[in-house]
Amino acid sequence: MKKQENRLVLSSLHRPELDSFPKLGLPVYPRSTGHFRRGIDSSEEIPSGVKPFVQFFWCIRGEGEMVRFPGAQPDRIREGCAFYRLPQEQHVFRSLSSEWEYRWIAFDGPFAENFMRSYNYPAVPFFAGECPHELFLEFSNRMQELTPFCWRQMVALICSILAAAGGMNAEGTLENRRLQEAIRICRENFHNPDLNINALAERLEIDRSTLRRLFLRKINMTPSAYLGQLRLQKAVSLLKQTAHPLTRIAELSGFHDVNYFCRTIRRTTGRTPGEIRRIG
Repeated sequence: MKKQENRLVLSSLHRPELDSFPKLGLPVYPRSTGHFRRGIDSSEEIPSGVKPFVQFFWCIRGEGEMVRFPGAQPDRIREGCAFYRLPQEQHVFRSLSSEWEYRWIAFDGPFAENFMRSYNYPAVPFFAGECPHELFLEFSNRMQELTPFCWRQMVALICSILAAAGGMNAEGTLENRRLQEAIRICRENFHNPDLNINALAERLEIDRSTLRRLFLRKINMTPSAYLGQLRLQKAVSLLKQTAHPLTRIAELSGFHDVNYFCRTIRRTTGRTPGEIRRIG
């Protein structure tokens, strides 16, 4: 392990017993958190096999670079970028600015690697938006209490931090504002069967194909599929929670007619409306 110092540790906190886990059944085990600021050319080289845990970083300001394996081109890390290192992976960090500031959390356990991979984030640094400082600070506060409740809450905070890194609200761009407005319109008007991709694009004053690409890129589904999910969610909830006739449920859920409603329910869930209602 090689380090070229010129690093300011603004905060750092670790689990008291790094080589053992708390006596609790958790999907992953919170290990440590930190807030660092590196000066120009400050670097750290971690060989493979040294750190048996996941480490997730969020760049606050400045620029750095990371090399993931020997001979690889360095990946540039800019303000608002997130990146991670899996257990046993090597990495090389180097600051490229006079002040490169970032926060990080670490977690381990038998399922830590699969837990991190399940988020399907890129292996290279990716834009995540403004760092959620309050989540990192809350994680640090809970780590100082070390009660069973706090261990469980730290796992929830890990999930919140990872979720924030992929949130659609991360960038204040025109594209994301359009997506947020589109989702608002869908959520407030899905019960209207005339709301479809064409009507949505018209309300947003953008081209239909542009809207479709935006949804696919940001939430991995088309506008039509998103509307369908909202309608199905409402329909299943009404079937389980009310005694409304099917015609009324179809109407409240945004379906043109009850026959189409029944076919859609059967196709998407594998059950008839009556079967869903009986399951409760």
